[in-house]
Amino acid sequence: MWALSAEPGGTPGAADADFANGYEGWRFNYWTLNEVSAVGALVNVADNADGDPMTNFAEYCFGRNPRMSDASALSQTTVVNVSGTSYPAVTFTRRHLAVDVTWSVQESGNLAAWAPTCVLTGTQIRGNGLELVTCRSATAADGAPRFFRVVATK
Repeated sequence: MWALSAEPGGTPGAADADFANGYEGWRFNYWTLNEVSAVGALVNVADNADGDPMTNFAEYCFGRNPRMSDASALSQTTVVNVSGTSYPAVTFTRRHLAVDVTWSVQESGNLAAWAPTCVLTGTQIRGNGLELVTCRSATAADGAPRFFRVVATK
């Protein structure tokens, strides 16, 4: 059987220790073939089968179940200390090796102007195709308000 592989050149004849993900394949973890191909099925990127604030694509990106309503926070702010200097940071769960997602962590001081700011400080494999990611600001904490947002695009 052929599948996406995280290894360059793949792993012919052997199982992957890790594997890439794609939205089109992920849908079959939650819907049957009949549901996916039914006219008007709620399995498209912009649909929202469970009625929570997230589209199916967002559920895929952030490791949620599209059949269970969940309005809990997608990220958590924290502080990262590097050589005695504290930096504001954000931690979030994302789909590991998602081949069809571009991630951007952005920072703002006023919620109006946003700029990419991520200095990746760590990732931790969580299993089930997910990883925990922490990104910090490039600017040390100085008491000024900082806001982060995580943007996932297809």
